[in-house]
Amino acid sequence: MRGRAEEMEISMQRRLFSLLAIPMVMLAQCAPDGCAPTTPAGSLQSGSTISIGRIETYGFAGHLGADWLGAGDRQICTPGCGYWALRNFNTDGMVDAGGVPVEPTGVRMGRIEFYPDTIPGNWGSYDAWNTGVPGGLHIWNPDGRALNGLRLPFGANGAFHYVSTASVGNQPVPDGRLEVFAFQLVNKDATPGAFNISKSRSSQWTAGYIWPGTYILELKDNANGRTAKACVDLAPGVAANINLAATNFGLPGCPF
Repeated sequence: MRGRAEEMEISMQRRLFSLLAIPMVMLAQCAPDGCAPTTPAGSLQSGSTISIGRIETYGFAGHLGADWLGAGDRQICTPGCGYWALRNFNTDGMVDAGGVPVEPTGVRMGRIEFYPDTIPGNWGSYDAWNTGVPGGLHIWNPDGRALNGLRLPFGANGAFHYVSTASVGNQPVPDGRLEVFAFQLVNKDATPGAFNISKSRSSQWTAGYIWPGTYILELKDNANGRTAKACVDLAPGVAANINLAATNFGLPGCPF
């Protein structure tokens, strides 16, 4: 099993735009006349908590992290500009401490990503190619509302395991050359969306378990560093073939 330092290194590599960071948890200190009233749950004020109820994980543990956005969708960064509030959830779907604390000030929107882990506590153990493991989840939270009834995408709730082809012109793609971040496009109102990260195998790419819908694909050619952003509709039987030699890797761009 990997040590925690190595797991964190793997997790850092799984994000395109930020690094992971584990915030310190501070104990409140009271003045002699008592503590000030605590910020109630259900807001995005600093010191509040977004409650997360039991997640249906189908027996898998995992971890989650939060991004906080300020005015104008500006990302509020930790040192290194990574996740806030990294924590585990267990095989029963219970999140450490029951939710996510809002630590910075000026938060206008939260976005939380949930990753299943094949090995509990090992943040680098997820494999989107494994058809026996559910997919990941992401949620936009506009007001700190409690998140209940969440389910990781899996066959039992209408998700399907998506695979399509990858090439370099007419040539095969070496394993691991193509990296894909797939985000389901959902409303920013706590609607759950599928989310997965994978690398190419056998001249194919996978989005893991996802629900039918429109997806933003952040793509990277690890051989030369080229990137592309595509918006595609994914559903059973619908091909989204990637060609690393083509403009935008052969997929339609996004209108935003």
